[in-house]
Amino acid sequence: MKSGKHPQEYVGKDKPVLCPPNPYWLDLEEVTLAEALKGQGYTSCHIGKWHLGHAPWYPERQGFDINIGGCDYGQPPSYFDPYSRPSDPKRAIPTLPARKAGEYLTDREAGEAEAFIRAHAAGPFFLNMWHYTVHTPLQAKAELVEKYEHKPKTNQKNATYAAMIDSLDQAVGRILDTLDDLDLAGRTLVVFTSDNGGLDPRSTDNAPLRAGKGYPYEG
Repeated sequence: MKSGKHPQEYVGKDKPVLCPPNPYWLDLEEVTLAEALKGQGYTSCHIGKWHLGHAPWYPERQGFDINIGGCDYGQPPSYFDPYSRPSDPKRAIPTLPARKAGEYLTDREAGEAEAFIRAHAAGPFFLNMWHYTVHTPLQAKAELVEKYEHKPKTNQKNATYAAMIDSLDQAVGRILDTLDDLDLAGRTLVVFTSDNGGLDPRSTDNAPLRAGKGYPYEG
């Protein structure tokens, strides 16, 4: 666990545009959406990547009633159940127990989201769905990788990255279909956003925007 104060200095001293310091955790004094909604009777669930601090700052300490997969990891050790590194089985997502060997993480997250929505359809709920994909390690289901391997190559050439996006699209579709199935779509606010651009230039091409993840430019 990191101790002391958050970083105070901007990074990228040799660059014309600097990046602000990245805090190590989300301070408990900050009011999250889950905390704001709790007083209105909402049940809140976080699923997927958290990366906002170690256990003292996990989602359940930030107003969430349920935490599935959220921990201090910025990336999963593996995208396949048991979600651990082959070289270090103990290095696994501590808040996501293994369930079915080989199950793809994005599919698992979508399934957990569906189950939460169905279990709380009768009352107000808040689902914070932060998929680990498309973070490294770049891993995807073989059948989807093959699908993109056979597509004509453009400035986007990474079939695995494309396959991960495909799985993400399917996961979003499953959540929206669940809302439709339960007749909740008309009274549910859905917000879809991204925290950064593609991992340029190793995995994807953000052209005509400059740079990508980790840079303060528009890419």
